[in-house]
Amino acid sequence: MGDGTDAGSNDGFADWRALIDGKHTLGGLTTKLSRAVQADEPQGFEAYLRNVVGDRNQIVHHFLEQPFASLDTIDRRRDAMTFLQQKQTYALGLHVALTEMSTAFVERVQLSIEMEESASGCST
Repeated sequence: MGDGTDAGSNDGFADWRALIDGKHTLGGLTTKLSRAVQADEPQGFEAYLRNVVGDRNQIVHHFLEQPFASLDTIDRRRDAMTFLQQKQTYALGLHVALTEMSTAFVERVQLSIEMEESASGCST
């Protein structure tokens, strides 16, 4: 497949290495995620991920272009905080889902290791 998702793919590691070393890491990772996830409404999921990436880019690359960027008044500081809180709230669902998924994965790996050690008679 070339996207690094084939279990026996020899070029998968190279694809991931290029993605991680590249300048467009977050966009590339979310594209891979949207392709890998079986969603009832894939267009909605893909749009959500694009928006999260866009929000991140707006904060990181275009924050100084915002009308409140000078932060020279209380209202501008308040507007900046509101802007950031809205972006955070929007992305929070993805953060929670990825945290839960990662935690479950780590627990499963640990259980697998423990079962393997138990079967071989080893203990840690």
